[in-house]
Amino acid sequence: MNFDLDDIIADDERADAVFNAAVEFLAEIGVYNRSTSRVIKWTEDEIKEMVREYQETPRTFVAGAGKEAIEKAVAMMKAAGVPISEGFTLE
Repeated sequence: MNFDLDDIIADDERADAVFNAAVEFLAEIGVYNRSTSRVIKWTEDEIKEMVREYQETPRTFVAGAGKEAIEKAVAMMKAAGVPISEGFTLE
């Protein structure tokens, strides 16, 4: 089987459906923080606000609040599940 770019079905309606499904999934499941052994959860509105903020300033975002707030790079390449030193994140 070969990859054929012409076989990809891409349109705005499908892209919106995939985005909304991802937002719904993230809001329902959350993100596990290995350092604190806790699940971080956001509402769908909070997730969409983070996306808007990233589009305006695409370098970092703040997760959590108060003393638990952490600022992390949004886009980085690493092996899944492998901790990364803060020295390797964008400032």
